[in-house]
Amino acid sequence: MNTNKADIIQFPAPDRQRNIIVLKAVGETVEAKMNYLFEGLLANASNALFEEMWAAERQEALIRQFNVMRFLRIQASGYRGAFNGMMATAWAAIGNGVSFEIAPPEGPVCELVHVNSRRISNHYKVITREIESRLSELMGHPVSDCPLRPETFYGAFWHTTLETKLTYHERFMLMILFHRFVMDRFGQLLTAANNTLINLRVDQHLG
Repeated sequence: MNTNKADIIQFPAPDRQRNIIVLKAVGETVEAKMNYLFEGLLANASNALFEEMWAAERQEALIRQFNVMRFLRIQASGYRGAFNGMMATAWAAIGNGVSFEIAPPEGPVCELVHVNSRRISNHYKVITREIESRLSELMGHPVSDCPLRPETFYGAFWHTTLETKLTYHERFMLMILFHRFVMDRFGQLLTAANNTLINLRVDQHLG
């Protein structure tokens, strides 16, 4: 079959040095915004858990809520560092032209992640496409698996809890709090990332 040249999507030749600088800048912007949202998670989750503890009647429920709150307070640097490390790897994968996936959670939390990811993706699909268009222009080839997808963030956070002593139920509670106080503000992350690309003069691909 003959392919008309007009049908071929034309991308600019990639500039590897510039690509690295831009991807690093976007990654650092997202990390800074996530650190801000993690601070909000810590502050708001404590209040939410205290309210639940006040209403809880069973001792085991009180213990779970206490363990979750202790994890958020005492192990903050650990889970934040692990989360940011996974996201840095995801951005590096784009720069190296390789795929990067985080295995989805297992069990009931998988359905929670699936439903919430789909809802958030649908809500922010316009700006997500704009970011992917800019990244495609930057990289010189189509980019459709950028790290700025809800399932990547849910998956990264879930994996930061796997090496802890928390029970599955307690980690499930953490995911609910993460959704409520971080992912419900996902638009802030996308806006910050897109503005960084705009400020660095990365245009949308018009092919």
